[in-house]
Amino acid sequence: MKIKKNDILPLDKYINEALYNSKYGYYMNSNPFGKDGDYITAPNISILFSEMIAVWIISFWENLKCPKKFNLIELGPGNGEMMKQILKSFNRFPAFKDCCKINILEKSNYLKKIQKQKLKNKNIKWLKNLDEISKGPNIFIANEFFDALPIKQLIKKNKKWYERNVK
Repeated sequence: MKIKKNDILPLDKYINEALYNSKYGYYMNSNPFGKDGDYITAPNISILFSEMIAVWIISFWENLKCPKKFNLIELGPGNGEMMKQILKSFNRFPAFKDCCKINILEKSNYLKKIQKQKLKNKNIKWLKNLDEISKGPNIFIANEFFDALPIKQLIKKNKKWYERNVK
């Protein structure tokens, strides 16, 4: 979709185009993460963040009574650094690791390539949509995923609600 001068788009459609347009979308053709990107996230600063997430996942699994099989799903893993460090932490817990099926949901084919390179030789399934998750207990993780979702925004003026648009 090409946005033309004087077009009026609901905010969610505008955000979707800006971030995920196959040709011009922010996340679709470059890696914005890390010291060479536009910003840096906690997993790229220190492994401590990812290790703490790994400990939380294992603790949550234990609270679920240690199911023999469960799905761990990461939503929007960016450059894959958080999952890389989480998997290193899981290596110290073989009973847990054997029960865990890793799934990743990523919209950007460009970022998927980076993730697959960083996470090569790991038993990971990249999902096209959440319908592909196999049955069983599921644990979802996401870092800054919700920051990049197209949203509806409503504003109230004179006791009436209006949808925010971009012109």
